[in-house]
Amino acid sequence: MIQGIPNDYDLLPSYQKQNRIRHRNCRIQTITSLLKILGYDIDPNIALILSLENFSTVAKIKSRSKIPYCVFIPYLNHLEVNVLDQLGIDYSIERIDSIDINSIVDNIRDDKLPIIYFFDTAKLLKRRTTDGFQLGVISSAIIVGVNSSKDKVLLNALAGRTKYNPVSFVEFDESRESNLLPFKPDKLALRIKLSEAFINGEKLKGLIEEKIHTLVSQHISMEIKWDNTLYCYDISHGSLAYDSICDYLAYLKEEVTDMDIKLRLFRKVFGAIRLGICSGTGSFMRKELVEALKFLYKEWPDYKELNLLIESFNKTEKEFRNLARFLYKYQINSSTPNGKLDRDIEYVIERIKNIREIENMACINYLDNKG
Repeated sequence: MIQGIPNDYDLLPSYQKQNRIRHRNCRIQTITSLLKILGYDIDPNIALILSLENFSTVAKIKSRSKIPYCVFIPYLNHLEVNVLDQLGIDYSIERIDSIDINSIVDNIRDDKLPIIYFFDTAKLLKRRTTDGFQLGVISSAIIVGVNSSKDKVLLNALAGRTKYNPVSFVEFDESRESNLLPFKPDKLALRIKLSEAFINGEKLKGLIEEKIHTLVSQHISMEIKWDNTLYCYDISHGSLAYDSICDYLAYLKEEVTDMDIKLRLFRKVFGAIRLGICSGTGSFMRKELVEALKFLYKEWPDYKELNLLIESFNKTEKEFRNLARFLYKYQINSSTPNGKLDRDIEYVIERIKNIREIENMACINYLDNKG
């Protein structure tokens, strides 16, 4: 049972009955909590696998300068929708311009099926990146409590380690209006239409195997995919994502010759890349992915091909973490010796190519062994 409810709050009864959902990704916490309220007891590791569209995605985001921001992004669409689609649960996405706090209070007291609200985490937590650029970081939450003065709400999940997250109701509502790219909440909310559980047992295992096969196949594919909803120059996936970011960095290295301008631009570029890598545990979701694969292998020990992916993504989890740490200095250093910046760019390119090679080999071996 969840303990430590703040004083002076009404809490959603069906949520109060849950054990705490433990996962590093706030959005996985949210969709897992919602599924449990529906009576669908699914592990968050399974929800993570069902949520994924690709193992790797890179977006080049339009900026005011001539140099776009190039970012690793873990999700293109709403991961909550991806999970519900996979499980066959009916829902609707709707725009709610302003949250009615009185209706929220009534719904909590009546234990009505909650709504998932989308918001910009960076705006709500007042997090800002350096060097004058900002990137939107969309998240989701269920409002599970309201205080008696109706000026604060409790969210089921938010960046942090607390069991409940009280935030200003006004600031939460404002965070849903953020226009930062690449992700904008657009005041959207997700409402469940049905409250039935659908897939379990062997059917769920088959669904997971099919999902992983699709993800692995896409990861080694060089097919170009486009998504205009993020207002980006382009979006690439899998091997093409790694190739595109390497080509992008090589182009910038050769085209910008003034060292002062190059340093200023590349501090922004590297900052943006690092911000994308730092999604989740600072490893571009690789640590979360490995934990999910290990969970599946423990549940289904006959699924031995998973070991190939676990070993590979364990390696690239460390590669991404080290790369994020390396890039951090471009957020704090104001200068760098002539020539060192170009060498650092080459180093980043080398590390990304190494990640590509490790993961591609594992994906190829997985497909070969899976037949």
